[in-house]
Amino acid sequence: METAATLAVANKFNRKAVSLLNLSDHLLQGDTFYAYTAEREKLEAEIDKRIREIAFHLNSPAAN
Repeated sequence: METAATLAVANKFNRKAVSLLNLSDHLLQGDTFYAYTAEREKLEAEIDKRIREIAFHLNSPAAN
């Protein structure tokens, strides 16, 4: 929903927009958003860091 709203507003104002999504569940292994372990928390922190790096790159003058 948030992505749809962001893209719709960007379109209305003729602006560029991108959405970076992170899927946390792995249902085949029984992992869900609510099943936290220290290993999973570490992995999610690394993923969040990399998503921020991608977002900063996409917003940089070199990417535009």
